[in-house]
Order: sequence, then structure tokens, then C-alpha cells
Amino acid sequence: MTRSIVRWCFASSVVALSVAACGPTEPPPPMDSGVVTDTSVGTDTGPAPDSTAPPSDGGTLPTIAAPLFVRAITYNNMMVPLGTVQAVTDNAGTTAFFGSLGMRLLRAGALFASNAEITMWRSAATVPAVVGTGTWTIAVDAMGRVHRVRPDNLLEIVGDRYGLTGMSVRWVAHGGMNFVGFASETHLSISDGMNIRRVMEGPFTAFGASNNLFAGVSPDRIKVLDAATGRLRTWNLPGATAVAIDAMGKVIASAGPVLWAEAADGTLEGVFRAPAPITAMVRSGPRVWFVSGRELGTYATGRVSMTTGTMLDANSTLSPASMDEVWVSSAMAPRRYAADTGTQTPEAIWRATMQSIYASSCADCHFPGMGGQAPDLSTYMGWDANRMKIRNSVVLMMAPVMPPRGMFTMEQRNAVDAWLMMR
Repeated sequence: MTRSIVRWCFASSVVALSVAACGPTEPPPPMDSGVVTDTSVGTDTGPAPDSTAPPSDGGTLPTIAAPLFVRAITYNNMMVPLGTVQAVTDNAGTTAFFGSLGMRLLRAGALFASNAEITMWRSAATVPAVVGTGTWTIAVDAMGRVHRVRPDNLLEIVGDRYGLTGMSVRWVAHGGMNFVGFASETHLSISDGMNIRRVMEGPFTAFGASNNLFAGVSPDRIKVLDAATGRLRTWNLPGATAVAIDAMGKVIASAGPVLWAEAADGTLEGVFRAPAPITAMVRSGPRVWFVSGRELGTYATGRVSMTTGTMLDANSTLSPASMDEVWVSSAMAPRRYAADTGTQTPEAIWRATMQSIYASSCADCHFPGMGGQAPDLSTYMGWDANRMKIRNSVVLMMAPVMPPRGMFTMEQRNAVDAWLMMR
């Protein structure tokens, strides 16, 4: 594998010309894109010991999980129409929804920006910026083209910047550090922002990434590529349906209703038999979340937990969310859930109490970026940093009184006062 890693820095004008000739009519890559294309494929270090045999007790696995209590998170206070959402991602307090009504950006429960030119999407992620610092919100449309949301909230095709000309992308994921994975049904390519290399062959039916590891579900197999070392591993798992990498960098996978977890010796071990087939899986925060039938489940530190009576929509899919939360998407409106551990963070309390007030009475003026008035109150951090100003203007009604024109009732002012007093 050493030679493959070294070839990250290999570039050939002949290869570049041949790739461009086969690709769609995307604009040519900018001169400063810095992308070097490498079509080498990682060498498999050999399949891990076959972990598909049933446990020695004849296949008996735990079927009773610990109870999982979740609470629905209010994220759309102004009831902004979203249509059928096909992809969603969080980025610095802004949630980007990509669906049948196009792209819609919500911040603190209010519509921040929208773009309706594309209405069919496959995947979305928040990734390190290719140019400069910070992060980009990127999404893959139904044609497999990769777009980013520009600072002016317009969409820009950026597949060329990642060296993806000619590739129809199905999934995109940030795998850690600067590694971004782009998977099609046939292969996986990884970019570190400067170089792109083709590292793993499909076909793939599901995809996951975390801890510098990129995992794909192939027919009856799980394949995992370590982007930092170039190591490629394979596990035999007949009927595999979903895969994720947990917070410890271990492989978690499903086949039918059985949940499998990577053991200390590198094998996959059956750890739980769910009441229905496991159809979706994603790592979000400290947990791997999964869908079994119409219920949500989690796996963390060897513990399986499941909800009762959540009644998810049929064919629900999962996307990571900020904090200890997860997005659940289906033909209906997306849902956002948090694991209810009995304690709430200050930001969770703000969202439950102040976010709706911001969306209804403050969002028109105090939003981030061009045109917004200081201070930016679209996030918990903005409210926390401006407690004294808020108290003076909203509670004590000192000049300048906010919000103007009598938009607040005394009940709302009292609610703001109660939140300010929580500290």
C-alpha cells in the first residue's frame, strides 16, 4: 500500500486530459484548484476473519434492548414549507434542506435563504473548505453533480475542484480531518482538499464515514478504507444493509435484523437482533443511530437502546445532526430527535424557549451576514454573548426598545426575562 499512498502527489497531463474528455460539460477547474487526480485503487490487506458464522449458541442473540427515550426537537418555528426533503446537513447554526422545493436554509427556526433551481437531490454534508478556512455546505443533485452553497447562498458546481469530472456521485461524507469521501454505485474516491484518489471498488448500496474511515456496503461484504494509512479491510457479511463508524472508530453494520459490531480482535460479532430489519444507520455525536421497522435505536459503548411507539414513517433515512441529535427523513416532513438523557444543555433550553421568539419577532433584523443588524441573535451563542443588551432593551425596555413597534407581549418579555435569569 506504500506505493499507493505515495502516488497521492502524482499528476499526469495525459490522465487529466482523458478524464476531462469523458466528463459532463462542467466548467474547467480553476487554475488554483490544486487537485491532483490519482486513479490507483487501494490494495486490500486481506479479508478479516469471516465473522458471518452464527454465535456458538446456535444464533441466539439479545432481543431486548435498553429503553431509548427521545424528544422531538422544534426546528421550523415559522412552519416554512420544505417539501419532500432528500438530504439535510447542519453547518454553524444553519440547517440546509435539499428537496422537492429546492434548497432551503433555516437558521434558528426562520427561513434564511432559498434556491429553487434544483429539486432532486441525493446527499449532503458539511465539509472543510477547499479554499481558505472554515466549512462548506455541499450537496449532490440527482445527476450526481456536487454543489456548494456559496456565501451569497447561490449554488455553485464544485465537482471540478475535487477532481470528480466524469464521476456521478451518490453519497458524500466528511470522514475527519480534511478527508471527504465521494462514493458512486461503483467506487469510492477520497479528497484531502489537494489530491483526489480512487481507493475502493464497489458496487455500493450504503455508505458511512467517521474517524478517517470510509465504509461501504457491497454485496455480502463490508469494506472499510483508512484514509490516513491507506489500509483497506473487508468483512464477509451476507445480506448486509447498512454501515457506520462509531465514536471509537469501530465498524457497526447490519444484516437483516441483526446488528454487528467490530470486536477488539477485528472480527464482526452479532450483538443484537432487532424486532424488524435494520434499514438505515448513521453515526451522530457519540452514538450510532439506526432504524428498525418504525422505531429508532442507538448503539454506543456496547449498549443497544431502542424506542417504543415512535412510529417513524416508512422508508425513513438518517442524517447526522449537531450535538447528540439525528435527522430522520422520509416522504413526510423531516424530524429531528435528541436522546433524552434527563438533562438539557443550555443551548437545548434556549432552543426550547427562545428560538420561537427569535423566529417570530427578531429574525427579520438580527440575522448573520450582509443586511443583518448587530447583534446576530440567530444562535444561542449570540444570545448568551448579549445578555445585558437583551435585558436592557427587551426586559427593562430601555432605549433602543426591542423589538420595535410593540411586537412583544408582556408574556414574551417575561419569558425572555426568565431565560436570562437561568444563568
